[in-house]
Amino acid sequence: MPALRKTLVLLLSICLFSVLFAEDEQPVLGKLIERNGFLYDTFYYHMDGEPQYLLQKYDEIAIPHSVDLNSLRGLEFNGVKITDMISEVTFDVHNFRAFKINLDEFDRNNWLQVRNILAKNGIQAWPVLTYHAKDTPIVLDGSMNLVFMKYTSKEEQEETLKLFGLEIIEIIDEENGFYTVQTPTGADPFAIANALYTRRLVRWAQPNWLWKFLPMSTTPNDPYFSKQWHLTQINAQYAWDTETGEGKDVRIAIVDTGVDLNHPDLNVLSNLGHDYLGNLGGAPNIPTYGGNTQGGNDHEGTPHGTSCAGLAAAKTNNSLGVSASCWGCPIIPIRLIADAGTSYASINSSDNYNSMKYAVDNGAWVVSNSWGMQDVDNRGNCTNVPADNNSSQGVDYGRTNGRNGKGTIFLWAAGNSHCNTSMNSFLKDNDLLTVSALEGSNAMASYSNYGSEIDISAGAGANTTDIQGNTYGYACSSYGCMGSLDSNGDYTSGFSGTSAATPVAAGAVALMLAANPDLTFSGAMNCIKSSAFKPSTNCSEGSWTNQSDEWIEGGSKEHSPCYGFGIIDANAMVVGAKNGTCGACIATASLDKCYNDKDDDCDGIVDNDCSNGGKGKAGDACSKAEDCINTADNPKCITDEGWTGGYCSAECTKNSDCYNGTKKVECYQGQCIAKCSYNDVRSGYACLSDKILPKGTEVVANCGNGITEEGEKCDGGTKTCKSIDSSFTGGYAQCNTNCNGYDTSTCEGGGGNLCGNHNVDSGEICDGDTIPCKQLAGAPKGGTANCASNCMGWDKSTCYDDGTGTNEGGSSDNGGGSSKANCGNGFLDDGEQCDDGNKIDGDGCSKYCMKEEGTVKPKASGCALTVF
Repeated sequence: MPALRKTLVLLLSICLFSVLFAEDEQPVLGKLIERNGFLYDTFYYHMDGEPQYLLQKYDEIAIPHSVDLNSLRGLEFNGVKITDMISEVTFDVHNFRAFKINLDEFDRNNWLQVRNILAKNGIQAWPVLTYHAKDTPIVLDGSMNLVFMKYTSKEEQEETLKLFGLEIIEIIDEENGFYTVQTPTGADPFAIANALYTRRLVRWAQPNWLWKFLPMSTTPNDPYFSKQWHLTQINAQYAWDTETGEGKDVRIAIVDTGVDLNHPDLNVLSNLGHDYLGNLGGAPNIPTYGGNTQGGNDHEGTPHGTSCAGLAAAKTNNSLGVSASCWGCPIIPIRLIADAGTSYASINSSDNYNSMKYAVDNGAWVVSNSWGMQDVDNRGNCTNVPADNNSSQGVDYGRTNGRNGKGTIFLWAAGNSHCNTSMNSFLKDNDLLTVSALEGSNAMASYSNYGSEIDISAGAGANTTDIQGNTYGYACSSYGCMGSLDSNGDYTSGFSGTSAATPVAAGAVALMLAANPDLTFSGAMNCIKSSAFKPSTNCSEGSWTNQSDEWIEGGSKEHSPCYGFGIIDANAMVVGAKNGTCGACIATASLDKCYNDKDDDCDGIVDNDCSNGGKGKAGDACSKAEDCINTADNPKCITDEGWTGGYCSAECTKNSDCYNGTKKVECYQGQCIAKCSYNDVRSGYACLSDKILPKGTEVVANCGNGITEEGEKCDGGTKTCKSIDSSFTGGYAQCNTNCNGYDTSTCEGGGGNLCGNHNVDSGEICDGDTIPCKQLAGAPKGGTANCASNCMGWDKSTCYDDGTGTNEGGSSDNGGGSSKANCGNGFLDDGEQCDDGNKIDGDGCSKYCMKEEGTVKPKASGCALTVF
């Protein structure tokens, strides 16, 4: 550093130093923000030049565990004993307890006065901070992590530390100037961090705190989530023809709640385990090598890490339990978080980096992270998650040092709040892979987060390992073994979420590296992203658009906010990595296997052979076996009274053999069988009284049965208002009684023109919908009409005369037709042909108050039909 610059920086720092440590004064920490009736001080630090804001909770105060509360007796504030002011413990972890302060009026000045009273009596108290999400508490511990600028000499680093009164307590990476330092008693760590950063003395500086992480698991209630369709979804069965990972030292670190060290279906490297929580959160603190504490001794209620481990690397082809992406790959168990059910899953933020470095230094080729900070507030609204320099530094360390310099691959769960990942600054790091969750149909799971930060997607419903025994875990609880796959409770069908999708993908990445251990970081990232395949299933959060990416050969690829660059393809990755053809389509069949949403024959068209010769898939009508396409083995035409001439089936051993991907058929007693529920039967059929009706009986949606059927936009349930229209600022919307959209009257914000958001809002007749012209008054009966541009009626310009004439009533205009604002009130108003007091189709009077031709149509019963 030039002498003049060095002198100026030090002079500026000395001036700042006098401000930071002025007696009985607090440094200015930004601005005051009103939130929930309180004024909050804004604390902030920087990441990549952007301020990351935290808020202080004035009704809480943190006191070290070492303080005897009896020593507070006799201390008063405004005539009230401090021991009478503090009550419940809101945060208790590591060295601190946070207490609720009970005063009728408590603000910034009062908090500072209480803090000063404690300080004058030798007690160091700390503020309790939050970052919006559910007011999750964050407590400073007085230390700070920082990385000096590369041009600073050792002497300049020492002078800077001395000037600010900082003492090195841990050398993390001396070569790159990365240290943990202790800040002086009474000083504000944020002010020091920002002073160092704004004067370009450091690359970054961030106060360390204790905060809460949450596992990203969602417990499903759908009984079909217990199928291992996630493996065939990513083409794992074809990848295993080339590489299984078995016997290879491709280590996968599971950074989570710990792993059952003795599970018979897991290859756990227990001697390499590490526990960053010790005996917190309920799990025992077990000594191991080097005086550390080993990770992964799960206890009651913490099966999360064990289930993740099973999805990534359960022992496979051993006639025991479940299969996994990477067959028995070695697992490094790292316990960083407690179960969400415990009081607080809290760690020191510095341990984010420590856990990553530990994984890399102990040989992890892949690191799976199924956890993150809460991303919704108390009202369920998506909220910004502050970036963490420690985590980004850890990813950077893995990229440059992992696998002997070839780079460790980090995968991260996107989250389960259906929030846009752009609100999570950490996930913007392009050196990690963010994973979204899919259903068996290839549709993005309704809970999964989405956005431009998504890199890949994988299935999230699976059988997997559970902590052993029939007392605790996902499989068993005090209520009994409801989700157990075996009598011992060692396996579960009750694990899902982006937590499940991430280790599925992590195992596939490990499989790729096993096939080519010499693959570099850039080569691996290119292979993962360029090999991912694009499903035909629509994304509800946006279309596929070209997105640039530094790791993809060619610089860009089509990207979806739901799928990222596509569904991870284990086979394409393994074969591509082995042969140097990453990104090329790998054929798995000479003809497409029907209805699996994949281009099996690599001709560039998905499922294109399935309509060849008019042959049908399982569930389609047939009169002989030749009418059915070969979806698996030995296609058959099964005769049943509900189907005229029968319907197509095939032999199978598991659901994936039926290759439809849409739950139209399931493998039952060795056959692909179409069951009788609305979504299971093919177009033109419906269920009624346990029978499948003959062809020609029109299927009618049954609003109110809880199933979103054809012609409905929803059927029960809620949705975040922001996901309906970006003009809303918060709240939830309930599916309306017509099942044609969500009632946005309870949403916060908005107020503008909502027409065009594809939701039928208050005052609208339609929004992006279509309707058969035969249901429109005054319109020719042929064709389909689109919703008018003003959402107040129907554009009849596309209707045509099919030879049956024109409907009665109405007008011939094409500008929207009658609004029928009173439709459903039971009275025949202008523009209506009928009004039976509801807005339901199929009862003779349509939801638009138009007469329905023909007999009353049956509604779907949802009853299952077993044909054998």
